[in-house]
Amino acid sequence: MEWAGFKGQLSQPKECADFQILATLFTPEFLEFPARSCLSLRVYDFILCTFTPEFTIAGMLTLSGMRKAYGERVLFADASLQVNREDRIGLVGPNGAGKTTLFSIILGEETSDEGKFSVERGVRIGYLPQENAPVADETVIELATAVTPEFTRLRRILKAWEADHPTEALHSEDIHDDVHDRFNELGGYRLEAKAKQILAGLSFREKDFERPAREMSGGWVMRAHLARLLTLEPDLLLLDEPTNHLDLEALLWFQGYLKTYPGAIVVISHDREFLNHLVGYIVEIRQSKLIRYRGNYDDIWNSARLMNNSSWRFIKTRNARLAASWNS
Repeated sequence: MEWAGFKGQLSQPKECADFQILATLFTPEFLEFPARSCLSLRVYDFILCTFTPEFTIAGMLTLSGMRKAYGERVLFADASLQVNREDRIGLVGPNGAGKTTLFSIILGEETSDEGKFSVERGVRIGYLPQENAPVADETVIELATAVTPEFTRLRRILKAWEADHPTEALHSEDIHDDVHDRFNELGGYRLEAKAKQILAGLSFREKDFERPAREMSGGWVMRAHLARLLTLEPDLLLLDEPTNHLDLEALLWFQGYLKTYPGAIVVISHDREFLNHLVGYIVEIRQSKLIRYRGNYDDIWNSARLMNNSSWRFIKTRNARLAASWNS
């Protein structure tokens, strides 16, 4: 992993603990100290370097040495990324830099040309595409609670019985005494209550819950898919422009909900305020690398202004010399 474009290698494992702590403190406030006082440079050199993979704790998801190209167009070259549990990461870069491609590689829809990719055993990944999520003949609430096909089938059976139309319960062999028990085993009533709360937060009206999803506009279908992800609560959320179809009320609710989300989140968004409220790290795609910074969007933007002053150039040169001496 690169921090602010600098690389470094620790020569002794015993230095790792101090180095890792300092590296996580890469914020504008800490960057200002070396710029003001050369006496502080020795201490803060470590902040501007990276620790090598052998001294890091394995993340929930790890990409290392990744390369991805389409013909002569190289998106990633020796790029690395680590996502830890409860991380809040904003993925930024110009259009065409490879943000959606990175998601596709993580999801297994595309493969990298080179590199290693690992995910902790049992980790569940949920993905919200930017547009065109599929919809069939399910209702809004069925889409929001579609955790498994069995769950949807049992719910339809129960709804048919509640409506006093048992013959509509799909098939006669499905009508048996343990439907309620099995639905409870799957957490059916709890999940349905949770899904309704989330749908309401995303500005659905109660009368729309049983409405066929395909009757809704594309934006509302995307909201229903977002509700499904939040109901499922996967360990890692990959969100591609999730605020595109939200009104202000739904957006504010969504921001608040994600603050207490128990899993990790990686989000692509052009909504600067949304990133400022949500993320604790920014991963920038720059020069075919994935560069990770600590802070939200504005933190990183303000830090970048230091790149233009002579003190920062002095620090950059000094760290390059240090990195070279560590690798020698």
